Amino acid sequence: MANMGLETINSSDYITPSVINANFDKLDALGLDYIVEQGTSGEWWYRKWKSGRAECGIDWKSFGVQKLHIDPSMANAYETNDLSFGAYPFSFSKRPYVHVQWEGDPTYSGRGAYAVTRHSTSTTQSPTFFIVDWIDNDMDLYAGIYVCGTYK
Repeated sequence: MANMGLETINSSDYITPSVINANFDKLDALGLDYIVEQGTSGEWWYRKWKSGRAECGIDWKSFGVQKLHIDPSMANAYETNDLSFGAYPFSFSKRPYVHVQWEGDPTYSGRGAYAVTRHSTSTTQSPTFFIVDWIDNDMDLYAGIYVCGTYK
């Protein structure tokens, strides 16, 4: 189905939105969930879908060199202080799913660290997190975040 049966827009159609609206009506009739907005905001990338779903993230962020300290409650593991990616690029309508991923330490490739995300019910701010490791060396910390939920 060439062009999915959508009308083409020529130079005389720029005055009226009827051609564009007619095309969206055709897409809506197909039951497609298309992207209505996407882009970047600061370090964040984001996408919003017609259905109200939304996702955003930061693929790779440097938090610089972090000092580690012992935490006896974590089986004598070492951890960073709390860190955060800050505010989301838009507000979610309810608490979103959040995944924070430790992305490595380029100065010490033998680490087996992982991210621990603290509980949060915020719809506008990413939760704080810390990194746990069993090696007592400063960490050149890189991490990423993926968030999905609804915006309407």
